Amino acid sequence: MAGGFYSAKVGERPETPAPPFRAEGDALDSIRVPTDDIKVETLHFDQDIQFFNNHHREFLRLYPDQWVAVYDKQVAGADADLGRFLDNMKARGYPLRSMVVRRVETKPVKLILWAS
Repeated sequence: MAGGFYSAKVGERPETPAPPFRAEGDALDSIRVPTDDIKVETLHFDQDIQFFNNHHREFLRLYPDQWVAVYDKQVAGADADLGRFLDNMKARGYPLRSMVVRRVETKPVKLILWAS
């Protein structure tokens, strides 16, 4: 099966993937098990996150206060306007769900958290 998930009963490891997971009845009877394609995508995504983190200082200099996308350990694009940025990435055929997209902030963002 190319990409996606297959379903299996908890504790089972089927030889061939079953049809796509459908939650029917007790959802705890089945679990979603990633295929090799998902594992590869996850590895690439993790490498892109590491690339972004390793080059953050350079990105601060080159793309201050902009959205930056990293795909396949390369900068795919940057723009200050998020809507325009996403439209551009889509138009260029990038898989948005597989890209690392972050805003490079020159000033720290202050968050106020409280618990009730």
